[in-house]
Amino acid sequence: MKNSSHVILILALCLFSFDRQVAYSQDKLGIGVIVGAPTAVSAQARYPSSNSLDFLFAWRMDNWFFLQCHYDYRIRTLEQGQEYNIGLYAGPGIFLQTARRDDPVVGFSGNVGIAWLFKQHFEFFLEVSPKIGLVPSTDLLMTGGFGFRYVL
Repeated sequence: MKNSSHVILILALCLFSFDRQVAYSQDKLGIGVIVGAPTAVSAQARYPSSNSLDFLFAWRMDNWFFLQCHYDYRIRTLEQGQEYNIGLYAGPGIFLQTARRDDPVVGFSGNVGIAWLFKQHFEFFLEVSPKIGLVPSTDLLMTGGFGFRYVL
């Protein structure tokens, strides 16, 4: 029961933060998928400053799920044209992973990637995210993949 309450608290904080970020991002919300480890649903709220709050949510039918949240900084624009731009981003974050029989794993993570935004609505990205699990024990993990988002 104690672990379940921690999971619910972390999810509630992330969802509350996501709702606030969408409100302040002038409706720049990207929704899509990422294929990799894990394959997941991706959402991103963009700030006018080109920074963003990035969420990833994955699940399996056998009571496993994974949630991560990053605040990504736009490090550099590699190339920019009239209808596209390509940029590097990175940022700190947190993650939560649960399984049916195991204690939830909670920890810190980083996110590094490259994104190609085309016609202001179609974004393709490639990212890696090293993680350090802190609860219930120290553990190193790595996630990442290739994704697509439609920016509303």
